[in-house]
Amino acid sequence: MWLVAVLVCFGWMMSLCLHEFGHAITAYWGGDTSVKDKGYLTLNPFKYTDPGISLLAPLLFLMLGGFALPGGAVYIDTSKLRSRFWNSAVSAAGCIAEFILILVLTGVFQATWNQGTSDNQLYLHLMSSLAYVIFLNIYVIFLNLLPFPGLDGYGIIQPWIPQSINQRLTKFSSYGFWILIALLWFYPPFGLGLRSLSDGVIELLQIPSSLVDTGATLFRSRAQYIVLGLVAVLWVFRDKRKDLYRNGTRLVSEGKYERAIATFDKAIEKEPGYYRAWLMRGYSLYCLKRYDEALINYDKALAIKPDSDDVWFYKGVVFGDIGKEGEELSCYNRVLELQPEYVEALCNRGDIYLKEGNYELALADFNAASSLNTDYAQAWYKKGDVLSKLGHDEEAIAAYQQVMRLQPRSDVWVNLVKLLEKAKQYDSILAIYNQKLRLQPEDATVFNRRGLILEELGQQDEAKSSFTQALKISEKISKRYPKDAGAFFDKGLAYQCLHNYVDAISAYKQTIEIEDTHSYAWYNLACCYARQNNLELTVEHLRVSINLDETHLIRAKTDPDFDTIRCDELFQSLFRKD
Repeated sequence: MWLVAVLVCFGWMMSLCLHEFGHAITAYWGGDTSVKDKGYLTLNPFKYTDPGISLLAPLLFLMLGGFALPGGAVYIDTSKLRSRFWNSAVSAAGCIAEFILILVLTGVFQATWNQGTSDNQLYLHLMSSLAYVIFLNIYVIFLNLLPFPGLDGYGIIQPWIPQSINQRLTKFSSYGFWILIALLWFYPPFGLGLRSLSDGVIELLQIPSSLVDTGATLFRSRAQYIVLGLVAVLWVFRDKRKDLYRNGTRLVSEGKYERAIATFDKAIEKEPGYYRAWLMRGYSLYCLKRYDEALINYDKALAIKPDSDDVWFYKGVVFGDIGKEGEELSCYNRVLELQPEYVEALCNRGDIYLKEGNYELALADFNAASSLNTDYAQAWYKKGDVLSKLGHDEEAIAAYQQVMRLQPRSDVWVNLVKLLEKAKQYDSILAIYNQKLRLQPEDATVFNRRGLILEELGQQDEAKSSFTQALKISEKISKRYPKDAGAFFDKGLAYQCLHNYVDAISAYKQTIEIEDTHSYAWYNLACCYARQNNLELTVEHLRVSINLDETHLIRAKTDPDFDTIRCDELFQSLFRKD
């Protein structure tokens, strides 16, 4: 019986290591090379130890009477993966590795089954152990493939779920494990269903279910002692440095930077040469805007590991924030020497070129970034900006549309609509506004813009309905937030489009009281006064709007709101240079 318990635990630890190694090696192939620095490209179980699923979970399952075996975890930087496909592949890789192990173990079982005699106790114990390990792996694959947040099954489909839904579901990721336990413990049909599926696969593999039952019985009779011993070994020999690092990064993600720094200090105290602790300590200081200290920490990390692309990248980010673009560019060049496929560095360097007006170099970087990671929205966004600057409107539209597909809530729609208006593609613009309103039905700005496009398309009744809806929403928001200049501006625009110039003027004046540099409020006030044939107030407000933003001068030359006063000498004086 002791032999069965030992063999099952050994088989389980082997499958655990292969499962986690599958995640890690796939992430490495997919672009997250940090898994190598974290020590995950190994079959060493101590590298995968996690306080919750390796230590707490087995003890909990023991108390519940289930099979109590340790789990493991690897922590992947999904932002470095090249696409949604790789994101899904990383989640699926663990179960695939286990499936391959099942096939290998089944081959061993079939080759050795019936080679011994039924009265050979040692032989029966060996075969029972092998059958039960195969069963456990089948059961855990089915369990892991459930689409619960926190499990691999959800990780596989997560990249393809609409962002709005994903954000809601991700909030429950920390509860996935507890939901699973509750279902197994309080809803017996759930566990029986998983058992039935696993038994079906065992039968398909032609493994006698009686051997599985024997293995389970023999294992459980000694499991508590073996598992407690295994948990104790994992606890004593765990990578304590990794625990501190993981706790520190968790504190960073929660915005508790001071506590994170203290945690990284403990990790550094245990191992002064732990460069990733110096890196994250520097990042915590950066988040606190202690830039000089952050740079010192990054330099300490580079003294330990001069070829760390991550450290060079974050050092470049600090230089960018303090306005040292020369040093920033040097850092990104160094990153790309070390890792030519570092997508964020390509984008950041391209952004520097874009600001300098070096559009060809910027486009080359954004093209490379969007090719390496087709799901990296920022690369497509910046690519669209460069193409727009170069006058390649059709290509820019295609790039912006890709951003909309990847991130429907992105503000890229503003740039996209400008290009579509230029191309007079009003139906496409209307489709964008309808999409935005499905996601954000309380957006008065979009209702106003939608109304203007409907007017262009000659759909006057629909346009009026859209402006009326914008008015309702903006009135509600302006009452709730009386200092929201945008809400009053939206209200003014809705009134203006509904030809209620008196109320529009009142709303625009309130906008200016809150934000006196709101150039569009000044301009639209001028338009309203022009519709009332009030020449002096029109010119007065138009002059202020032009002083705030010279583009209003160009717009005013053809704006039909000024047609009734266009020939007046006072109005024309706005267009003459002194």
